[in-house]
Amino acid sequence: MVDLDWRVESRADVSLVTLVVENPTATPRRVRVANRLSGPVRPPRREGVPEAGWDEGGFEGVVPADATLPLGYASPAPPDEPPVELVWGERAGSADRDCERTVPDESPDGVVRALGDARPPADAVPSPASDASRESGPSDADPRRSP
Repeated sequence: MVDLDWRVESRADVSLVTLVVENPTATPRRVRVANRLSGPVRPPRREGVPEAGWDEGGFEGVVPADATLPLGYASPAPPDEPPVELVWGERAGSADRDCERTVPDESPDGVVRALGDARPPADAVPSPASDASRESGPSDADPRRSP
């Protein structure tokens, strides 16, 4: 049996739902958690793409054996109780046991999510001061320079 613990609060006309799905059994469980608020689900995003497992109605994924799975989302709907419901839970299949949330799915959104940030790291981009010193060339006081 899977347990669902949730909390909902409202900030700036947005309902923030946090929940924890707990699987106290010795086998992984596939679950479906559905939104019960009157507005759409705004799932967590990475690189502008919804995290794996989320769709317009809620979340579907695997909770490992003897583990918890923290989840959360936002909705423009007013808070209501309960904000979510556990629609179903079943023993995860063998393919589910081999998968982890870190494995990207093969959909276009999954591929974009797996690519990560397209910007170069800040320390790889030269600053304007270092560009100016390169353009000026070696100084006349450089002892390694031959006359």
